[in-house]
Amino acid sequence: PLFAIIFGGLIDDFNPPGGFGPNSTADSPREVAAEYALLFCYLAIGTFVASVCQVGCFTVTAERQAIRIRQAYLSAVLKQEISWFDERRSGELSAKVAENTVVIMDGMGEKLGTLFQFGSMFLSGFIIGFYYNWLLTLVICACAPLLALGGFIMMKVLAEAQSGGLNAYSRAGAIADEAIQTIRTVVAFGAEDKVAKSYDKELVVAEDFGIHKAKTQGLGMGFTMGVYFLCYAIAFWYGAVLIRNDNVAAAEKYPSSVCETNSITPCGVVFDNAGDMCSACPACNCGCLANLSGTADVGIEKPACTQGGDIPLVFFAVVMGAFALGQAAPAITALTNAKISAAKIYSTIDRKPAVNVDDDQGKKPVIEGQIVFKDVSFSYPTRNEIKVFDNLNLTIEKGKTVALVGGSGCGKSTVVSLLQRFYDIDNGTVEIDGTLVS
Repeated sequence: PLFAIIFGGLIDDFNPPGGFGPNSTADSPREVAAEYALLFCYLAIGTFVASVCQVGCFTVTAERQAIRIRQAYLSAVLKQEISWFDERRSGELSAKVAENTVVIMDGMGEKLGTLFQFGSMFLSGFIIGFYYNWLLTLVICACAPLLALGGFIMMKVLAEAQSGGLNAYSRAGAIADEAIQTIRTVVAFGAEDKVAKSYDKELVVAEDFGIHKAKTQGLGMGFTMGVYFLCYAIAFWYGAVLIRNDNVAAAEKYPSSVCETNSITPCGVVFDNAGDMCSACPACNCGCLANLSGTADVGIEKPACTQGGDIPLVFFAVVMGAFALGQAAPAITALTNAKISAAKIYSTIDRKPAVNVDDDQGKKPVIEGQIVFKDVSFSYPTRNEIKVFDNLNLTIEKGKTVALVGGSGCGKSTVVSLLQRFYDIDNGTVEIDGTLVS
């Protein structure tokens, strides 16, 4: 919005009352151009420094936060019980942290700085507009709800598309990761085509979300630009009306004693109405250019006439502010996506494992080796309908060597898993030297 103030002053100074004639007290065009060129240079330098600081600081902060989130995520994953891993694909966990931390970095980095930038543009633009011409600002404000509406709808649809696309890519990444890790098994069973079709299926879902996102962005941008140019037409039309009305009202309140309409003025021009005459010929000393000092009108407030430079000043300030509200939609979308991704990551980080290996309150007995399974019933969390053990009773005396023999799936390794408390039993007790394991 500072650009609007400088640009409005430039227009006024390049169009002084009476022009740049020999009797004009205005600065020459060269002096005006040099002054405003210097102001624009200062504005460019300030913008450059602010942009570098904004992008650099927020990006560095986002990188540091992403590293800490990855560390906390890995620490939380390593603390979870074995049953938690059984309910997830082997590649899902790594794909989840890799993809979601990138989204979190995007939402906490440059996009967050952009959100602050557009927020300040919105506030400062409207403050400047109401300060310089509140009437024109109110008229332009009629377009602001349309800009905000377009931005809101686009933001909402993009957030849904982004979330759906991320989930599809996460599933596809898990399939690919698992297939690569078990490539020998995949090749041995000739399952390459089956895995490829499963992967392609998830990619098609992600593609559909991407196409929907692209269409929404295109329609949103088209709608926003259409409203933007509509604001152009309304602002300049109403601005011309304000200038004309102010000139006419000022000419009626402060008529000229030396000039008349339809006759040659000291400026060498004939005017057919008092408004144009008073605003274009300073020598007539009337209207908006009336000099009230030393007259009977001293102390009477002169009407605030709208100047030509006020129109683009107010227009660009307010429209930049309103447009900034629409441009903030992608940043808000990135922040929303970051919140969604952070919720997925922190659901793991904040999860309390059923068996906390870091808990110092647990017993630490000296193991002698007597193991007792008493009326143990157990089924795996991922296959609750299948009972592995139903009232199992087993005693192994200390110092004895015992072999568990049976067909595949009869529960040999499950006995060891329960003894290590990889899983908690459904009923019964498991004891080591008389101490309950779970």
